[in-house]
Amino acid sequence: MSSTGQMIYMKRSLTSLLFVVVSILGSGCVRHYLRDYDGEALAPSEVSRIKVLEGAELFLIDDHQYVTGPVFNAGPYFEILPGQHRFTIGFDLVNDGGREERQSINYRSILADMAPGNEYEIGVVEHGKTWQPYIMNLQTGDYVGKVDR
Repeated sequence: MSSTGQMIYMKRSLTSLLFVVVSILGSGCVRHYLRDYDGEALAPSEVSRIKVLEGAELFLIDDHQYVTGPVFNAGPYFEILPGQHRFTIGFDLVNDGGREERQSINYRSILADMAPGNEYEIGVVEHGKTWQPYIMNLQTGDYVGKVDR
């Protein structure tokens, strides 16, 4: 192969490699939000966005059932209409033997007002053999809602 042919081959190879790298990196940066409302997609300023953190499992938003977690495909990103919503959140405690064990009551609900254009995270805090869910407004750093059951 001539030196000109080698240069063209190298340029094509580098261009192809760059395309693959950018595609891989770019695909990891795109968030896909599951819409919990009917109709056309709304602008981010018109909805509340939620990320469910690892360890927490979102079972319900109001009466719409979702199950998030490592073996489920329903999340961890959601868009909802602003207003008051009930979130039912679950968590698996690990017993002293290190083996996962579902508790007889494995969920709690939080009633929270969600503001338009804001992003929230849903997580859990473990306190020994008990746990508590939380919802945090990422714009303000405030915890929102009240655990009601």
